[in-house]
Amino acid sequence: MSADEQGKPLYEGAAPSEADVLARMQATNLVQSSDQRDTLMELRDDDVVWSMSPDGRITHVSREVESVRGFTPEEATTQGLDEILTPASQAVSIAYFMSLMETLQRGDKPQAFLGELEYLCKDGSTVLCDVQTLPHLSADGELIALYGVSRRRDS
Repeated sequence: MSADEQGKPLYEGAAPSEADVLARMQATNLVQSSDQRDTLMELRDDDVVWSMSPDGRITHVSREVESVRGFTPEEATTQGLDEILTPASQAVSIAYFMSLMETLQRGDKPQAFLGELEYLCKDGSTVLCDVQTLPHLSADGELIALYGVSRRRDS
């Protein structure tokens, strides 16, 4: 079983995929290296860890998405924003992304997103999640990816 830097298991139960472990480790490293770490979430076993490319495509979703939204990771990575979030939450997400891009164009340091978003579930219901998104930048300040953690509010 893989463990974080403090020796805490990254997953318990069924063996995770290599991509799940890598995404969780990347998210953990970003949280630990952030100068805002005291305001950021500590990862839990039922958190959905995900990544997004600079063009807005979901590139990875951890297996926990199935228990939170009812979609498999494979299904979730093919969804567009309109299939992931309610219209109000889409607007919040797009506003953050636009602000992030403007900040990067100015050469300023981007901020993490901390807020709540309402996700669409496979059964037609919705689930409210606390969301943390951290931009991952190259050495020259280009956006490489957004790493995110979504935590169901009732957890």
